[in-house]
Amino acid sequence: MTEIEQAVPVHVAVSRVMRDMPAVGKNSTNSHSNYKYRSIDDLLAAFNRTLVQHGVVILPQAVSRTAERAGKSNYVTVEMEYTIIGPAGDTLTTRYFGEGGDVGDKATAKAQTAAFKYLMITMFCIPVDDIVDGDKSTPDRARDEREHEDELEKKRQVWREARQRLIATGQSRNMTPEQVVSWYQERCGEHPSKASINDLVAAERELGSAA
Repeated sequence: MTEIEQAVPVHVAVSRVMRDMPAVGKNSTNSHSNYKYRSIDDLLAAFNRTLVQHGVVILPQAVSRTAERAGKSNYVTVEMEYTIIGPAGDTLTTRYFGEGGDVGDKATAKAQTAAFKYLMITMFCIPVDDIVDGDKSTPDRARDEREHEDELEKKRQVWREARQRLIATGQSRNMTPEQVVSWYQERCGEHPSKASINDLVAAERELGSAA
């Protein structure tokens, strides 16, 4: 009779998975930070065979997800719940968080990958001393935040220039800056300080073409 046929409790099956998990080396390199790590593909290749051998099934479910953008990158945090089903049908339930960043649409997938790696490494005691990867490369958050602030400053500068052009156009028509502000408020129902760049440009054109 095999170990699966014995239909052992889930905690026993998990301990056998821990016992029989082969060593997984650091065979991948993070191209951004230049460190070696155990990839999710290598872990799954070893993990899958051992789970099947002992009749253990893992069902994932997303519990929560938060996202934010910094510069050109998206950053996602997910809380995942995992139900571990043993060969006898009894279960264990646990939750893990994962974080991931990506300049495209893979931030959520990277966060889910990180959560699952934490599950494999901690619950099944896979020896590991490297930084958990979200994927092969990672964005530089500090750099992204600097770039984001630079983009905001560029937009603020464009706004200031648009407002200055509006004032200059009014002055070319013998209006004082205060009169230009009053004209804009009558036209748009708000102070120019609350206007968008497009609104300021449109107002400048209208004032410039006025008879």
